[in-house]
Amino acid sequence: MPNTTRSTLRTNALRKAGNRYNASDTTLLTIADDILNDVFGMIQSLIKGHPFTLDIGNTISTVADQAYVEPTETDIIEILQVYQRVNDRKMKQITYTEYINMVPDPTRTSGNPDIAWAPTMTVDVTGNNDWRIYLIPTPSSALTLYYDYLKDIRLTTDAAFCAIPPTYDGWIYAEFKPLFYEILESNNRSRIADARLAAKEARSLYLQAIMSQADRIQQVDSYRGSRDGHFDNLYRVAKTT
Repeated sequence: MPNTTRSTLRTNALRKAGNRYNASDTTLLTIADDILNDVFGMIQSLIKGHPFTLDIGNTISTVADQAYVEPTETDIIEILQVYQRVNDRKMKQITYTEYINMVPDPTRTSGNPDIAWAPTMTVDVTGNNDWRIYLIPTPSSALTLYYDYLKDIRLTTDAAFCAIPPTYDGWIYAEFKPLFYEILESNNRSRIADARLAAKEARSLYLQAIMSQADRIQQVDSYRGSRDGHFDNLYRVAKTT
């Protein structure tokens, strides 16, 4: 079964919140979209580092004598690791300050980047995050780099698919209700309280189910690590950064 689109999540959430769905009420639909993204943000904070929140195996090419590369994805929250396969090395992550301390003049180093990388992020004029990855040493030629990152699971279009499988849609709907009632029925304290309690119960149930899956993945990765000596567990990296 495919993951659920934002459009379907919104329709179902509104109906479950009291049959409030109205396709022609653009204000209501906008409020619902904002609430859904609030819910996704909350869920992401609770399951950070789970495979549902990761985008792995991305590639980018270096430019000869350019000290950095610039990923183009707009959903990056945090770059977790960078590696290359020319000499099978995963580079050490350092801060930009450490990078400057080590390489104040990037033109004085050259070779295959296999020592360290430092991420930086700025916000462009459209509000998107622009990432750079500075490399040590500075690449001497074009080379394919691989990188994994923590992605933003919020949705920006009706056709976008939720990152979380539909098995957990019930959690989204439960978290949606109290936030929705707080806006449209702010005086109905009893209904809001009941919805908050139901959301808390759903959160406990679904979070336990999702994180128990992550624990199993972590155990498998730990076994692989002990077997090959250099396997890095993505879940552990994301949870501790």
